[in-house]
Amino acid sequence: MATWSHLFFCSWRQGVTFWQSAQHGFSDIQWMMIFVLPLLALYNGKQGRKNKWFFYIFYLSYLAVLYIISTVFFNK
Repeated sequence: MATWSHLFFCSWRQGVTFWQSAQHGFSDIQWMMIFVLPLLALYNGKQGRKNKWFFYIFYLSYLAVLYIISTVFFNK
């Protein structure tokens, strides 16, 4: 049986969308929302620290990693 990532990336390379791939048994993923409950229970109603520069750097590094992965694995 194919894993979710295998199904997604193979379908993506062939131009098939995730929603079309979801018809093969991966469409029922809403049950995973239960994993957010511990994080919601930790919320105390106050605004957190403002780490603006951390998120700028994280976002750019995230895009760079995605670009590198796409060029290494999906470059013909």
